[in-house]
Amino acid sequence: MILESNDFSLHDTVALIRLAKPDRANTLGRCALGQLRDTLARSSDQAAVRLVVVTGKGGAFSAGADIREIEGCGEHEVRAFLREGQALLRQIMGLDAITIAAVNGLALGGGMELALACDIRWAHVRAVFGFPESTLGLLPGWGAMSLLRRSAPASLGAEMVVGGEYIGARRAYETGLVSRLFEQRDFEAAVLAEAEKLADRPPGVLREAKAMLRSQDGDVGLSQGDRSFLRLWNDGQDRLAGNVSDNRRRRK
Repeated sequence: MILESNDFSLHDTVALIRLAKPDRANTLGRCALGQLRDTLARSSDQAAVRLVVVTGKGGAFSAGADIREIEGCGEHEVRAFLREGQALLRQIMGLDAITIAAVNGLALGGGMELALACDIRWAHVRAVFGFPESTLGLLPGWGAMSLLRRSAPASLGAEMVVGGEYIGARRAYETGLVSRLFEQRDFEAAVLAEAEKLADRPPGVLREAKAMLRSQDGDVGLSQGDRSFLRLWNDGQDRLAGNVSDNRRRRK
């Protein structure tokens, strides 16, 4: 089953969702957010699914929210976009299946928040993690700080969010941000093989493990993130447009 911006396949009891918009580094605009939510719902409808793996196609996991879609928009539209991203994270965290972010390349901004919302993060050695929002005069708006508290030392999380610095896969592994590194050229096949081993545990074990994980999550605490994003957005529209253009040039 192929969708416009992602695809879904079932490997026995493991569902694989691949963000498939490589020409845009798998950025998450309104359409992509909605389609990813639909795909996650389809994975939930499959009774056999015990694990859900989310990965990216091409050289990126996801470069994050597509800020170009809200350039020049008013506060109401920006708030709606933030809510859509937050709804996606809550949906991922609410799945009954164990979720794995298989980070194959860039995981930036909203893409990193997507990875943090998963129960487990595995990464290829070429993966890169970061929050570039501060270089645009913004802060992450989908719940980064709450999610980071579950997964990374406080100092590292603060440095990444405030400083906008990127870290490589090895440092992410050393600090516990990811739990496993892969060096295989066929990253996706290696991840699926390991995921199938986890999925082979008794169903009751996986079900109760997920319940325990969920009990520690609570709500993602996203509202503060979008309030901060909106205040900064309203304060710096002109500056933001210039910073976005500068960042695009640097990535070329």
